[in-house]
Amino acid sequence: MAVPPRRRILFACVVTAAVFGLGEVVARQVNPVLPRWNAADNPSVVMTGHPTRLWGLAPGERRNVDTIATVNALGLRGDTPGVPRPEGEERIAVVGDSSFFGFGVSDDETLAARLGRRWPGSSVINAAIPGYSTDQSLLLLEEQVWDLEPSLLIVANFWSDTNYEAFSDKDLLASAQLAQNRLLSASALVRWMAPWVSRLRPDGGPQVVTWVRGDELPDAGRRRVSVEDYARNLDALAQQAAAKGVGMVILTPPSRVEVENQVRPPHQWEPYRGVQKAVAQHYRIPHIDMTPVFRSAYEMGENGSIERFFLDDLHPTSEGQGMMAQLISRVLKERGWPTDRIRPTASDDMEFAAFKDTTPASRAGRPQGDRSPVQNLFEATAEVSPSGSPSDIGVPSVHVRISGGQPPYMISARDGGRSVASASVKQARPVHLRLGGVGAAVTVHGKDAQGTVVSQDVRLTPGQETSVELTFGPSSD
Repeated sequence: MAVPPRRRILFACVVTAAVFGLGEVVARQVNPVLPRWNAADNPSVVMTGHPTRLWGLAPGERRNVDTIATVNALGLRGDTPGVPRPEGEERIAVVGDSSFFGFGVSDDETLAARLGRRWPGSSVINAAIPGYSTDQSLLLLEEQVWDLEPSLLIVANFWSDTNYEAFSDKDLLASAQLAQNRLLSASALVRWMAPWVSRLRPDGGPQVVTWVRGDELPDAGRRRVSVEDYARNLDALAQQAAAKGVGMVILTPPSRVEVENQVRPPHQWEPYRGVQKAVAQHYRIPHIDMTPVFRSAYEMGENGSIERFFLDDLHPTSEGQGMMAQLISRVLKERGWPTDRIRPTASDDMEFAAFKDTTPASRAGRPQGDRSPVQNLFEATAEVSPSGSPSDIGVPSVHVRISGGQPPYMISARDGGRSVASASVKQARPVHLRLGGVGAAVTVHGKDAQGTVVSQDVRLTPGQETSVELTFGPSSD
């Protein structure tokens, strides 16, 4: 006896529902999670979760090392720009990471603030966010900055793009977009299957990333933004700026190791610097490499004090921020801005396949103990110490107690003459140095404002903190 079609359809629906229901039950036991911000908010300038860009900045006065950073209602540092832009006013927008946000410097000492003072009648938007890559800055521009009507865009994204991580930014951002679909993200089965389905895409586009409790994240062997994608992103920024009639400048930030000539080529940054130069030439816009200017100032400086320019390995001091503003202003004036609008122009399309990452495999990967915002996107990827701060398993650290002498102090840890951690301290207070990729011992150096130098050899224990006392003699107060 033939089964009626309606009954066959009903039976098929029941079987399908049962299969998916069973799959959902099994998937919930696995419980794969999509990346989301897991770090707790606190008054310091740490990032807070953002629905589309992974993280951002919470408005308010945020502690910024020994000073305060004021974050406006848009999640950007500084005053909230008025819209529409006043007629006749030039407005500069700076996108980048913490070096341009102004890590460790006050609101009036940032690159943006200093540029504003150098160009009376102009306003400057500090749209640099700690840890941001070009992938994130493209979203930031689309969501907020273009609406603020800048007339010039300074693109300073570099360090974050070049970093090595377990996943690429485009995969993490695609996963975050999936998490915004409540219907899909609510299903453990969908979250479980999404990574496998995304790998079947014929265009090789972004892949969904999930994390399963109990699993370990892969080694940090991928760039956050590949060299080719970095070129595509800079190209997209140039095309957007051109379409909106906005000028554009590409900037390479300075680093302490390059200024001190401690880099052994070929370095992992060079392919990205090459992309910057190529995109700037293609679109006939300025490319400003800060390193030669900083190196010249360092080599000509009294006692060769690198601490004048850097708070640590990457973040410029107030004086360093001023040097960057001075160089950018000089290049803009030489180019004739704002009479010359410096709008990107090109007669043909760029060829992205030519951009290759030539970094040797032996130099790829994130240094041990080097933390980044990406690590806060997955639960339980770091242990939490009793004080509530994250700490890496097996990574030693040094707790330096400072007394006497004249502040400010420059504290550094060296392994065989190589600087592995450093900090600029404005007052005699304890400072923690996390030491990634070091041997069994380091030498902790300290120098105060009067030039007094003290040092101490320290034996390290993996996963533990060693206390060090640096005494500079009687205080001058």
